[in-house]
Order: sequence, then structure tokens, then C-alpha cells
Amino acid sequence: MHQLIRVPALAAANEHFAAVVAAAYLSASGVIVTAEPEHAVDLAARIRAGHADVRETAATIRTWYR
Repeated sequence: MHQLIRVPALAAANEHFAAVVAAAYLSASGVIVTAEPEHAVDLAARIRAGHADVRETAATIRTWYR
């Protein structure tokens, strides 16, 4: 998610794309994603603003599933 936001893959909507990819990866890994969409929006905003590095991003995503 961090890389997809910081290194633009799309002309627009990188945050949405990154959040969907992160959730899809978790689901494909066999975990149940429990995060609300607002959690992804908040994390995306922190990444975009430079307030969340890769380690913080990973730690936050680990709270998104059970």
C-alpha cells in the first residue's frame, strides 16, 4: 500500500487502488479483513502526507485482520 501511494501507478486514485490491493492480498492470504473503509482512508492520508513510513504502514495493516 505504501509503495502504491508514494510511487504513482495510476494518473488518479492511487490511494483507492492501493487500499483495494492491500485488502485483496490479505484475503488471498486466507485472513479475514475486519477493517472499516475509514481505516484505509486514514492510513492513505497519512502515507500521502509523509506521516507513515513502510514500517508504520505494515503495523497498521496488521490491525486490519484477525
